Amino acid sequence: MQRTAKQQYLDLSKGIQSDYLLWMEYGMPSPYSKTGRVDYAMTGPGITKQHMGPQGGKDIWGVNYVSSRSAGFNVLPEPGKFMFDDITKWRDYVHAPDISDIDFEQMAAQDLKMAADVFGVNPETTCMAYNLHSGYFQELMALMGFNGGLIALHEEPEECKALVEYLCDFYVKLTEASFDFYHPDMVEVIDDTAAWGAPFMNPDQYREIFKPAVK
Repeated sequence: MQRTAKQQYLDLSKGIQSDYLLWMEYGMPSPYSKTGRVDYAMTGPGITKQHMGPQGGKDIWGVNYVSSRSAGFNVLPEPGKFMFDDITKWRDYVHAPDISDIDFEQMAAQDLKMAADVFGVNPETTCMAYNLHSGYFQELMALMGFNGGLIALHEEPEECKALVEYLCDFYVKLTEASFDFYHPDMVEVIDDTAAWGAPFMNPDQYREIFKPAVK
């Protein structure tokens, strides 16, 4: 009997070769996928993207995202309209929402139903990966812009670390409240910390500022 895509993804993590080239898309599968299969899908609390749609919108921290043809119609932070330009003032702009009154069981049921109805996700055969955010480095860049974020890492690494720790504390709290309701097969921690030629920071900066939050 042929293994499901879910079984093959989990086997692959143990070094067992898949039967065919598995299909993975960033985020939820595209409704325009030509494979007709939904091998892999991200899942997680809808609160993190409740104001975002295919054309963009605001994330949980207030960053506005827009879609563009040049980015392959992916959503990216709106150019020139970042949250702040002085990392030492991040506390004036970044505020974690109160999640104490959220019914996460109900939210998970709605999120999983949408994944099934809109994208054709089937948790029995689709590998479900729990994911919360686009990465701590990327979130810093989204809040400040790429130039501003890189300058902040160079000039104020301790403030950058404080911001990352604040984001992490919230995401840990959110995970503790919601994880079990999504019944994921794996946890996915993503980030874009490098281009094709080199990382965007030296390894010691990554280990000091970002790695503890990832762990």
